[in-house]
Amino acid sequence: MTTDKSKLEWALHYQANNFSVIPLWANHGRAGKEPLISHKGQDPLTAEQIKHYWGQNPDLNIGIKTTNLFTVDFDVPPHHEADGLKSWAEHAELGSLLLPTLSFTTGTGGKQYVYFKPSKHQVRSRTNWLPGVDIRGDDNHYFMAPPSVNFETGRKYTWDNQNTIVTGSVDLVNLINTRQHYDQPQHQQAAFSAPSPTLGQGNRKRWTGALLDEIVAGAVAGERNAWLTHIAGKLYRVGADPETIYSLLHTINQAYVQPQLPEYEVSNIFNSAMKNFN
Repeated sequence: MTTDKSKLEWALHYQANNFSVIPLWANHGRAGKEPLISHKGQDPLTAEQIKHYWGQNPDLNIGIKTTNLFTVDFDVPPHHEADGLKSWAEHAELGSLLLPTLSFTTGTGGKQYVYFKPSKHQVRSRTNWLPGVDIRGDDNHYFMAPPSVNFETGRKYTWDNQNTIVTGSVDLVNLINTRQHYDQPQHQQAAFSAPSPTLGQGNRKRWTGALLDEIVAGAVAGERNAWLTHIAGKLYRVGADPETIYSLLHTINQAYVQPQLPEYEVSNIFNSAMKNFN
């Protein structure tokens, strides 16, 4: 694939191939990855809506939601500390699970492999599944696609090949879904593979259960700050100590916010929330 076409033409091309496209700020937020619009739980943009957004700002970057897709994202130095490609290569048992598929090079020189989700399978998003390796798969998450530009490096995202997108390995998907971090001993991750119980009349979900479900559902770029503030408010209203709220916000950010906010930003959210509550 070439990237000679305009961003509008590419956005329309993705939409015509049944991918859910979202406009991203080209020079704002995390290297041009912040959504211009709210997209969680929303219908895919139509061709007319795409023409409207890119007609107003032709430089907008392109996000593709992982509704029916998932990506394996390899970060590489010098823009990232860990070398994801090296981390993957150190696990021979994973080699055959990275099937040949459509892939692209990111604005920091990393690689992303794009797969369809296997039938009847969801794929959980994971940060640092291996050192330098992220997974994007939750329905409301997304990846930045060519020919988007990382405004921090000035480098364009480019396709590596013209391969057809293939369905990802079921074995790989099962590993992703059952292990938050592949390198972590499996007995420490049993909770992630536990089946979801069916709630019966004697086990009705209470407020605490609903809050825990909301926390685990997490938040994605574009809604992280407001969501963490909302969670802080709920914790405050049930009487949690400020120290507990502070600690939990940082833990929730690490585990359930994609991508994570910087620690100082979580601290700012906590401080602002405490001022409003007191």
